[in-house]
Amino acid sequence: ALEVRTKDAMPMDWAITQFNLCILHLALFDQTNAPAHLDTAQAHLDNAVEIFTRAGASHYLNSCATQQTEITTRRDAL
Repeated sequence: ALEVRTKDAMPMDWAITQFNLCILHLALFDQTNAPAHLDTAQAHLDNAVEIFTRAGASHYLNSCATQQTEITTRRDAL
């Protein structure tokens, strides 16, 4: 997906993919408790927020805020 949905060619699709990868890594953290998954989830979320902010995509930014809370909650519990 990331080869077709590149940041330059399809920025919103790329950002949605980044958001979905964030969710995936949160799920992997829940299964493994490996903090590296939180770091990767955060990186993907930051990528998505950059594009959603530029596009003024408030719906997606609201979803990102929810995921940011999930990351923070899990990190604080470590």
